[in-house]
Amino acid sequence: MLKRFLNRRRFLAGVFGLLALSMIVAACGGGADPTAIPRPQPTATPVIIIQTPTPAPVGPTPTPVVIIQIQTATPQPTPTAGPALASQARSFAGFQYIFNGLNPEDLRVPARYGGTFRNSFGQAIPSRDPTARRSFAVVTGVAFSYSRLIRPPLPDEVEVVDQFANGLAPDLAESWEYNAAGDSITLKIRQGVTWQNIPAGNDNYDASLKPLYGREFDAEDAALTLTVRKEKNASRAQMSAFKSATAVDKSTLRIDLEETFFGFLGGAISDQYGQMLPREVFELDGDWNTHIVGTGAYIQTEFDAQGKIRWEKNPDFWREGRPYMDAIEFSIITDAALARSGMYTGQLDWIERGAPATFADVRLFQRRAPTLRIIEQSPTKMFFLLQIRQDKEPWSDVRMRRAFTMSVNWDELIETLQGGNGWMGPPWAWGDVWGPREAWPTSAAETSPWFKYDPDAANALLQEVADEGKISLPYEFPFLAFPYASQNRGEMAQAVAGYLDGKTTGLLAELELTTDLTKYYGATLGGSFDEVALGFSTSASEMDVLWQECCAPGNKFKIDNPRVEELRLLQRRTPDGPERIALLREMWDIERDQILRVPLPWGSGYSVASSRVRNLVPHAQLQGAWPGLGSHYSETIWLAEGD
Repeated sequence: MLKRFLNRRRFLAGVFGLLALSMIVAACGGGADPTAIPRPQPTATPVIIIQTPTPAPVGPTPTPVVIIQIQTATPQPTPTAGPALASQARSFAGFQYIFNGLNPEDLRVPARYGGTFRNSFGQAIPSRDPTARRSFAVVTGVAFSYSRLIRPPLPDEVEVVDQFANGLAPDLAESWEYNAAGDSITLKIRQGVTWQNIPAGNDNYDASLKPLYGREFDAEDAALTLTVRKEKNASRAQMSAFKSATAVDKSTLRIDLEETFFGFLGGAISDQYGQMLPREVFELDGDWNTHIVGTGAYIQTEFDAQGKIRWEKNPDFWREGRPYMDAIEFSIITDAALARSGMYTGQLDWIERGAPATFADVRLFQRRAPTLRIIEQSPTKMFFLLQIRQDKEPWSDVRMRRAFTMSVNWDELIETLQGGNGWMGPPWAWGDVWGPREAWPTSAAETSPWFKYDPDAANALLQEVADEGKISLPYEFPFLAFPYASQNRGEMAQAVAGYLDGKTTGLLAELELTTDLTKYYGATLGGSFDEVALGFSTSASEMDVLWQECCAPGNKFKIDNPRVEELRLLQRRTPDGPERIALLREMWDIERDQILRVPLPWGSGYSVASSRVRNLVPHAQLQGAWPGLGSHYSETIWLAEGD
């Protein structure tokens, strides 16, 4: 079966394999042993230049050209070492360095100040307003400028850096307290935090905003940010319980909820889209897309949505001794092979598109650039799934959904596409909910009997549905997917479709592997997909969100299960602890029995960074070693050498 899929995949590669092709080009590099090639050590500052040729009088607009050049560097002062330890970590959990690893002791040293952290990102930035849409591209475009009220703990605050741990730490809010009913929260705002002083000449400068520059952050800013975030509805799952926010005084914020919900702060306020924004910018522009003024560790000094984004150290940042680096740069490089070239030659410190997706990729990076540091997360904290429409026939019939899962050999996919290091289980692998890693299911059948590969049983269920006149066999249906590089999700979707070929069982999937993100997000996040689609969860910060997205009234998955909804509301009213964990586990038991969603196998995820980067580790809700999720994360990263 899998061989048949692989043959079909070779045929489809010409249509769908553009991204994969660019990565293969990077992998080939001629017949010589890549390890024999000396690794260039640039002595000048590398820059990535985006050039757009002058358009001809007629014809299509020319495509921008990405050119990596080495230019003469301006002499820089020698960076100095910071006085405090950059990390308190004594152990790692949920991830490991597999090449050129760092031990926790290597991070328990004074940080070195200085240098520019150079990265690439694989798509244009669609907006800079984090209230307008949930997109990691939006967050990447602005996050270094902003702080949150509450954030996850960081490596310099914990002794165990655990990618599966979730906790709350103060940021702009120094403390918080729920009322006894759990439907109101009072937060005390940190005093002395000021908005960035944007200098004249910066694109974000506006003379009418002068009163804002250097003004103290207060509860009125927070109240407006949360109110607008709720109104714009981009974070509807996270903000579903929000009723209102009131500035009791300059240093006191009260959040009132529509219902009891003890997990609200984790789901909405510490969420990666929880940046606090200034009210004067909203009054001027009606949004936060044009003028970026934050309280964060870095001031945005350059922004080209399709070129380069640069931030420079905020000299008035409120946390003493932070940040460590002088500047951060993100270059928009959509070509995975070009991004990889930047890593191989030492011109980039981290890449998003082009990062290793499989262990074979990891070996390629190790051969081409032996000094790179590579982290393996096992499993990665990224939840992909298959969405099945359940508001109309035939998928409203649980027999169809069970036939679907029994038609796919999930264990074979784990072995073939994930090297045997995969797991098919509940959403987000949090140890405090699901138990230790060694207790997780070792096969699809252990996750649920309906995930066991059994074509005969699947066909028997399909025949029952056909005999009732609900379908004709084979049943052909549309299957929408996007070719995510992470864990080969595009390849996984093709493999699933390969099993659903209408021959082994009576299900025939017509796969549409689109590269149009606007179309894909509109269909999956908007809930307008036809029958089956590759989907994902949009948050890792609070378990409630995972079921708010899928099972609350009006959810994008079109699921209506009264018992799950009853449990969802009940767990909201239950503080964290064994009782809430029991409720969450019961919800998962129903989900895997009724096949409300189909979790795709989790495999290992990989992050790659240059040898000089420190404190770039997977942690808490960060969904991997991802530097673009906030000022609080970037301020702890430091560079051991170079400018």
